Amino acid sequence: MMRRSQPTILLASIALVAGCQSQPGRSAPTPATPTISPGIELGALSGKMVARYGSDTYTAADFAADLVRIPERNRVRMTPDARRDFVVNRVVSELVVRDAQAKGLAADPEIDRQVAELRRRLIVQKMLRDLQEMPVVDDDTVRRFWTEHPERFSATTIHARHVLSKSEDEAKAVRDQVRADPASFPRVAQEKSTDAASARQGGDLGWFGRGRMVPEFEEVAFTLTPGTVSDPVKSPYGWHVILVEEVKQGEPEPFDQVKEQIRIMLRNQSVQSRVDDYYGRLKDAARFAIDEQAIEEVGQAVTAASPPVPEGLHGMPSPH
Repeated sequence: MMRRSQPTILLASIALVAGCQSQPGRSAPTPATPTISPGIELGALSGKMVARYGSDTYTAADFAADLVRIPERNRVRMTPDARRDFVVNRVVSELVVRDAQAKGLAADPEIDRQVAELRRRLIVQKMLRDLQEMPVVDDDTVRRFWTEHPERFSATTIHARHVLSKSEDEAKAVRDQVRADPASFPRVAQEKSTDAASARQGGDLGWFGRGRMVPEFEEVAFTLTPGTVSDPVKSPYGWHVILVEEVKQGEPEPFDQVKEQIRIMLRNQSVQSRVDDYYGRLKDAARFAIDEQAIEEVGQAVTAASPPVPEGLHGMPSPH
């Protein structure tokens, strides 16, 4: 690494220490005595000057406290030049903040909003930390899942089409239309699908195996027999009506090849279940309710005032 500090490094350093800065409009005080992680003993080195700026000193203890905030995998790889650049950027970022405060630029409502949002996210992360602890999933549990769900671990591929709609009512109308006349599916997709990329191909998604589409879509698509039109399927993209044209059956994947994939999936499901239960209890206690009509009215008003999104960036049941 070159000794001269790069702008991108400086910006990263500013982000790292943003939480240490004073409130907008006030002069930045000398940092309080930092707290260093247990096990790090600096002894007499603690108060040694690492850098000086104005009347302030950046000490060895300050530097050590900042270093331990860096993920360990990155910290242990830092070269002497990288550590020097870190100190330079740490101090320069403080000088930039002080200069901005002196010019009145720090008293910005947008900065206050972003700081408040970051604080909210950090609080949520701290509250959920215990809930998100990964459980132990033993091999017997993993093998049982593999045995009970062979269809999820095969090389089977399907050739499918879909029509994507904004609402369930629209999707039901599409379903009824194409079930009455299955040959009309490509034309209906071209006329009515909000997935512009596949609509041009008559809703054709080509051949794909499991793991390529969003889970909600796959769970239905891989249960359909050729020529079958699904009921409306809800995903984060909207409401899908799916037609499977062909199926190529594949051999089940060996247990040893997929067991870690299954283990990770089961762990994630357990964590998600815990978090969902917690959210549910909070919402029940708060008597949570929403007005879907108001949500949609606001969404439409904002969308109408927004520039159009380029084709292919929305509404697609694409690989996740």
